Amino acid sequence: MKKEIIVKGKKYTMPKMSISAYMDYIEVRDSVMATESSNGLYTKKQFLQMMESICGIYGNQFTVDDLLSEDSGLSVADVIMEFASIEIAVGEEVERKTDKLTANFTNGAQRQKFRSKQRTKNFTVTK
Repeated sequence: MKKEIIVKGKKYTMPKMSISAYMDYIEVRDSVMATESSNGLYTKKQFLQMMESICGIYGNQFTVDDLLSEDSGLSVADVIMEFASIEIAVGEEVERKTDKLTANFTNGAQRQKFRSKQRTKNFTVTK
């Protein structure tokens, strides 16, 4: 999954996402989604949790204070979109791996058919 963010003019690349970072993200995401569906807005605490989650997903290469800084280069909308795009990035990675598995499975099935035909050609029945 190749994802990048620019904070304070510096580009950061998301490392391979750890399971624990993703689990932390899910916890915040679920809380935010529950609040959105009932109130339509998030709380200050949830917004801070979103930023903490973004930092964790990027391997803590930058801090919440960096994101909060006036010179971070990020707007409120940028933070919200970055948080939302994490799930999209995970979904795209799963899709790529599923496509690869399907392709390998199909190729394996084709090889199996070929081997069966070869065995049948080499096998002669005599009466």
